Amino acid sequence: FDTLFTQSKAGGERLSCLMVDIDFFKSVNDRYGHATGDQVIKTVADVLKTCTRDTDLVGRYGGEEFCAVLPGVDEVEAAEIAERMRVAVHEGKTARFTTALRISASFGVASDPFGKLSPGALIDLADQALYQAKQGGRNRVVRRSQVEGEVSPKPKQAAPPQPDTGAAPPSVDRAMLAEHTERLQARIVEL
Repeated sequence: FDTLFTQSKAGGERLSCLMVDIDFFKSVNDRYGHATGDQVIKTVADVLKTCTRDTDLVGRYGGEEFCAVLPGVDEVEAAEIAERMRVAVHEGKTARFTTALRISASFGVASDPFGKLSPGALIDLADQALYQAKQGGRNRVVRRSQVEGEVSPKPKQAAPPQPDTGAAPPSVDRAMLAEHTERLQARIVEL
């Protein structure tokens, strides 16, 4: 993070941070066991890595929480990336686990458009947005500017969880989703 932060600041680029938390993860461990919980963590990590560029940083922040750092991306773009991740986590669940196991994640998004924040401050802002996403019902993306009431372009709102019909919602790039699902299925076979 420090390297990307320094490079972004020196280049005058935007830098965004995503904080991600697997929804109701404790209940996954309690109901299905820690081995399944570990597979859920690996699966979500794979989704996050698949939905980001090679220049982005994705890491496990602790427990069931992840952090992604996106250089050259503003808050609106970062929220769109987070929404794609959210959909991929939620829609890809049946390819990997029993249909009884529902996986979703909440996302907090923050950006430093002026290069004045420290890495820790940027993480804290994204974490505040993540807290709002969880308080707002989970399985959603919340931007820092939404939490603070800043004036900014209106983001695409994450849809509330819908019953799983097996069909991708119309806003999802079906080719990307199919490719992503295929990669995750191949990864599961490897494991």
